Amino acid sequence: METESSVVDRHIFESKLHELIDKRSERLQDEDNIDKLKSDETSRTEATHTQDLQQNCPTTESQDQLLRDNDYRLQSINQHRSESIKCLKKQATGMLQQSCSKFPETDIGQNVLVKIPEVDRGPLAPRNVLAVVLYEKEGLYQLTSTGVLKKLYARSEFQLSETHTLASSDVPTEIF
Repeated sequence: METESSVVDRHIFESKLHELIDKRSERLQDEDNIDKLKSDETSRTEATHTQDLQQNCPTTESQDQLLRDNDYRLQSINQHRSESIKCLKKQATGMLQQSCSKFPETDIGQNVLVKIPEVDRGPLAPRNVLAVVLYEKEGLYQLTSTGVLKKLYARSEFQLSETHTLASSDVPTEIF
């Protein structure tokens, strides 16, 4: 049998429990209302932002107009590229003509002077080496002095010699 105090305690406990449940449900409803308010405010803010963008940046051009502008830009870019290629080719031919007039072709067997780089030369060593042209291949020359030089020389890397002291038969043709 329950005592009167335990019945009262139980009744108080149940009433407190119902109060807590009611408070919790009110709090949950308040949180739901807050979430709804936040989402409504966010949607209103986005709508206002969209309206501001439409007012400040009117988009009157259609997709077709944008595509035409893009095609025009591409055509313009390609035209400028082709013009620059033509100009570069013109400059290259001009440079070749100038180089050919400045450095005429050399005959096979002709004596030439090859400059020795300062790094490879001693303090009393000569500045040039006398060599003979053995053959020419695509604008590059094979030279020999006391043996065939490993490197092929461009016409701008040596000078013609006024003397003809070496003949191609006088120099060895072994590669060093």
